[in-house]
Amino acid sequence: MIAVTDRLESPTTYDRARSDVYALLAALLTRPPSTKVLEGIRSLDVEEGLPSQLHTALVTFCEACRSHSHAELELEFRELFIGLCCGEIVPFASWYRERRLMAGPLAELRGDLRCLGLCRCEGACEPEDHAGVLCEILAMISRADSGVSLERQMSFFKAHALPWLPRFFRDLQGLRGAVFYRDVGILGEVFMNTEERYLSPTEFTGDEP
Repeated sequence: MIAVTDRLESPTTYDRARSDVYALLAALLTRPPSTKVLEGIRSLDVEEGLPSQLHTALVTFCEACRSHSHAELELEFRELFIGLCCGEIVPFASWYRERRLMAGPLAELRGDLRCLGLCRCEGACEPEDHAGVLCEILAMISRADSGVSLERQMSFFKAHALPWLPRFFRDLQGLRGAVFYRDVGILGEVFMNTEERYLSPTEFTGDEP
């Protein structure tokens, strides 16, 4: 068995990819994907050595991205997340966990962010419990140079992501207006399942599904 604290002594492909996948999801959930983001995804060469289900989800996602224009994806984003009054989905932990906005989960998250020395960016539009902002936070703390131990990452993930993000990504797949974002939902759900296994105190290898 490999202890959590020892996993990054010989980084695997997945160790190196985690922060990038979080950052990718953050970029797609916080705002309509920019031309630069789309160009980066379309040119992405998915590395071998990732867990098989995650590798497949990433390849399918990149192929889906190549089949949609920037204008189509901007319109889809606005219909799903913004809409005339509100979008088809409410991407906040407080809503998913308490059916209220700006509620207990946000307060708890802010407390843990203070303990990590992180604070809300000046001028930020969305609260920290927004799905995209939370993925951005997870991208920061999962970087190899973040100084945040895997034990602390595990605790943060289980407290603030695991209780609702997998369900959010499943819901995203089933939205009436989701075309490209259906594949974003699949990628997000597979990645959440992979992270849960990775951050559990058991052996993790790239051969896992």
